Amino acid sequence: MRQLQDTGKIAMIGLSNVNVAQIERARAVAPIVSVQNRLSLGHRDDLPTARYCRMNAIAYMPLAAARSAVTAGQIQDVAARHGVSIQQVQLAWLLAQGSHVIPLVGASRPATIADSAAAPALHVNADDLRRLR
Repeated sequence: MRQLQDTGKIAMIGLSNVNVAQIERARAVAPIVSVQNRLSLGHRDDLPTARYCRMNAIAYMPLAAARSAVTAGQIQDVAARHGVSIQQVQLAWLLAQGSHVIPLVGASRPATIADSAAAPALHVNADDLRRLR
């Protein structure tokens, strides 16, 4: 990848599905501008990696179903308190993890796109974040 960058065939390098050790090995070879890992309320295993890298952390599958750490009921409670959808709560939680976290959202209906686009306006407060632990 570094050789492709040096010859101008690619401008930047991003990684996918990596851990902190792999990021560090890659950084020793070339500048890395982004990391794309699975990250959601239901899949938090890569949250430490997203926090560590402090570069663009692209969260794919951001609406993956909640599992043991947070129940769907907890997400619904926060959504009801704010009068928003559970998708907006899930995306707002991701955005609250830092300005470097970028949810990669897919949608097949215009209404879903509009709903997801409203998530940045939702401010999840400290109480909400505690409920979503």
